[in-house]
Amino acid sequence: MKKLLAVLGDAFHCPAHLVTALVRPLQMRGYNPTVVFDNAVPWGDLSSFDMVLISRYAFDDVRIAREFQFNLQKGNKHKWLSEDEETLIETYAQNGGRLFLHHDAVAFYSEGGGIQRVSKSRFHNHPKRINVEIRPTGVLPELTDGVEPYCVQEEEYVMDLDESQTSVFLESYSATNGRQVQGWCHGYGSGRVMVLVPGHEQAILMHPMTAKLIDNAITWLIA
Repeated sequence: MKKLLAVLGDAFHCPAHLVTALVRPLQMRGYNPTVVFDNAVPWGDLSSFDMVLISRYAFDDVRIAREFQFNLQKGNKHKWLSEDEETLIETYAQNGGRLFLHHDAVAFYSEGGGIQRVSKSRFHNHPKRINVEIRPTGVLPELTDGVEPYCVQEEEYVMDLDESQTSVFLESYSATNGRQVQGWCHGYGSGRVMVLVPGHEQAILMHPMTAKLIDNAITWLIA
């Protein structure tokens, strides 16, 4: 049985919904999951996992809550992983690992660090949630097979991304914010990296089109 490491959840994203939407489809594919909701990531054992899935932003909500300082506006910028640990994730992909970065797994990480390098992107911000249309770009059509354009209320991530260095297969459009990238992937060393943004709330995660995107992403990663 293949092994999955899933690091899930933060103050704004319920881990139960992430398990249902992301982990269970992998279990159906024969993966045995190790799910981490706190900071107990098995850093010394990453190479033993066939896939690493992260759906969590960089801030250490576990520590912030424990210290009764849960207010990002007050300057609590503690991270749940160090720059060296970000590099471990990058090395995992370089050495043939399958890395699935979902939603805010690209948000607020170290400037120029391993997450930015391995995702080939830099998070800028996200505007307030508005009605957007999510649609295929036509690039790597196997990743959007069965996916029709669909409308949801979502927070569109604004990313710095050199599209010549990756394959952007999904985008969103709104009259307010124009076009934003929503899904991209690439080889990294001998591994593969997938970034899929849609999924801030349960309704978006459970949307049939999002579910199909997740299924296609898994198929691409394990190929």
